[in-house]
Amino acid sequence: MDYAQHMANLGYQISSMLYGGDVSDDTLRRAFLLMWKGIPFSEHIVQINVFIRDEDTMYRSVVDIQEGQLYLESNYLSEYQVQSVLPLRDEVVRVRRGDRFEIWIPISGESLIGFIVIISRRDLILLPSESLVAFQQTIALGIRHYATFRPLKERLVFLQSLTDLSRVISVSDNTEEILMNLARAGVGLLGFDRATLFLFDSDEVTISRTIYAAVGSEPIELTHSPSLPTFANEPQQIPGIEAVWVPIVMGGKRIAALLLDNIYSLDAVPQGALQAVIELATQVGLALGKSKLMESLNERATKDDLTGLFRVDSFYESATNLLKSTSASEQPCTLLMLDIDSFKEINDSFGHPAGDAILVQTASIIRQSIPDGAIAGRIGGDEFVILIPNSDVSVGLSVGEDILDAFRAHPGMEIPYRHRHLTVSVGVSSAPRDGTTVSELIQVADKAMYASKHGGKGRVSAISR
Repeated sequence: MDYAQHMANLGYQISSMLYGGDVSDDTLRRAFLLMWKGIPFSEHIVQINVFIRDEDTMYRSVVDIQEGQLYLESNYLSEYQVQSVLPLRDEVVRVRRGDRFEIWIPISGESLIGFIVIISRRDLILLPSESLVAFQQTIALGIRHYATFRPLKERLVFLQSLTDLSRVISVSDNTEEILMNLARAGVGLLGFDRATLFLFDSDEVTISRTIYAAVGSEPIELTHSPSLPTFANEPQQIPGIEAVWVPIVMGGKRIAALLLDNIYSLDAVPQGALQAVIELATQVGLALGKSKLMESLNERATKDDLTGLFRVDSFYESATNLLKSTSASEQPCTLLMLDIDSFKEINDSFGHPAGDAILVQTASIIRQSIPDGAIAGRIGGDEFVILIPNSDVSVGLSVGEDILDAFRAHPGMEIPYRHRHLTVSVGVSSAPRDGTTVSELIQVADKAMYASKHGGKGRVSAISR
């Protein structure tokens, strides 16, 4: 066999694949699987590695084939380790390590681009040096093409992904969606080990929420926020933990800050990552400003201007959805109707401003008395309604008593010059016992509420349908 011609042809085949295919790590790996099958004395070869120089002067094993199987985990060699074997960047070197024999084939341009390592059980002395040089010369065409264009392609893909993400963020009017997308991008798009997004209160220091993302997992909100890092209030790259820190500003105020780090891998911060995060943070700041405005407008459309509770139609819509979800899980649901006793007396005697103050304080008492997950609305002049998911009549009666106690204890609920407190009459109904729709539950709770009024007012009642 003409080994030199065979190895030269093998190098040309691999180079042709790199020129004609997608410039990627996958293409390089497929090409060297072809080499494994075509190299002479392959029965003695145990491993083929291809190392390519990264931007941080480390050499990464892009290809690792062992006993014909491709492995994707990357290994790294330093400049010093490589120089100890390849002092001259153009010469093929044979090395023996114990019972293993290695052939190092450097690929150079203006500097060392990378190298191929062939490891065998026997010394491949029958594979002459001229055949290795012929392979080196022909494979170098493809490796140089790969090393030149792969970073450019990755940069283009990165910029396109960044542009797509910026577009998604800029058109979103959902604050949660914006925040989760930002944390997700820190890991998935920018390639960091972790992303920690700190959200601040109005003082720009106190942490109100923390969203965390790591490689291989979706973003989550932490129940206990970590301590705020003592970094400056300016974007910066942080040595040691290989991180970037970028505050997010909206309307001149710091509302959040994003910390991206490689604390596990200690990989160097990608070139241009800081500027990319700064630009992304600017987009996020603008998008959050828009989403806050949209949410404010939406709240004004769905909430009662005076009390801040749901308007009638909004309550019906939210309550209907809540009933559907509890019904699907076969859980009961409780509805309370409230009417302020003697409210007309307040309006007639002291005017509508006094009546409005009573309505505002009633809404405040309701918000403080109902459990998490419950919703409340104002559906008439002085009529209020509450829906409590995953609860039965006993829970509704207990919440009703809590509201009565709060009225009795609230100093603002005392009727001037009458030496008595305002009270409310409360009616309770329950799904599915009294109905399965909001209208059916309100109808039964309304009857129960009037039973409370006829029974002396200031009490809670429940009746069957």
